[in-house]
Amino acid sequence: MKTKTHIVSALLWLLLSATIASADPSPPPGRALTGNYLLIEHVKDIDALDRIEFHPDGTCKVDYNGSLGVAATYQFGHNGKMTITLDGGQSFTYGMKKQRVSMLLSQDNQQDLYYALLPAVPPAVTFNDLVGIYDTHNSAGNYATEITADHHFFDHIRYLDPQAHTYFDVYTDGACSFANGIVTYLPDRPLGSQTDIFIKDALAKHDTTGLWVIDPYDDVVLLETPAKDLGFPPPPAGYQSVSPP
Repeated sequence: MKTKTHIVSALLWLLLSATIASADPSPPPGRALTGNYLLIEHVKDIDALDRIEFHPDGTCKVDYNGSLGVAATYQFGHNGKMTITLDGGQSFTYGMKKQRVSMLLSQDNQQDLYYALLPAVPPAVTFNDLVGIYDTHNSAGNYATEITADHHFFDHIRYLDPQAHTYFDVYTDGACSFANGIVTYLPDRPLGSQTDIFIKDALAKHDTTGLWVIDPYDDVVLLETPAKDLGFPPPPAGYQSVSPP
C-alpha cells in the first residue's frame, strides 16, 4: 500500500481547506451527500467503485469497471450502512466514514477502500510541475517518487515497524499519467505481495515548497518536498532489515 503521512499545521490546514470541496460528517440514514471522491488504490481482484460523485438528491455518478459516469443512486439503511445501486441493478453496500478530506468505505471480510475528496476546482498544476523527485518522511517510514518527462515513475518506500524495530524496502515502477489534478500510476510490479491495478495521487496544490497531496489514509493534506535522489538516510539505530511480507 502506498502510504504517506505528514501532519499539516493548523494554520496550513486553514489555508489549504479553502481549495477542498466541503464535506459533511458521516450522515445518519436519509441524509443527503455531496462531494466527488476518488479511490486512491485499486488492488487486483477487489471489486470497487473507482470514483463516486454524490448529489444531494440521492443520485450519484460512479466510475466502475472501466465505465465512466455511470448513473446510480445511494441510500442509507437503519443500520447506517450505505447502498449504492447502479442503473443496471448491481449494488454495493458499505460501512462509511467521512472525514475532512477523505472517505473510508468498508465491507465485511474485504479490504478497506480509501477515497480522497477532490477539490471543487482542479488545482493549477501541470505535468511539468511533477517531473523530478519528491519525498516525505515520518515515523512510519520514508516514501520517494521520481516522475520522468516520458511519463514513467519509480517508487522507493521504506516501512518502519517501531514495535519490532525492523524495516523493509519496497521498489516499484511503471507508467504514469496526469489530468485534472490527478496522478495515475500503473505499476509494472507488485508492492511486496500486493498487486495494484492503479495507484492515484489527488493534488491540492503546488507551490515553492513542493506538492500538496490529499492523503486519505491519515485524512490530511501532506507535503512532498523536492529531493536529489530516491535514497533514504540510515534507519533508526537498532532497527534490523527484514524481507517484505
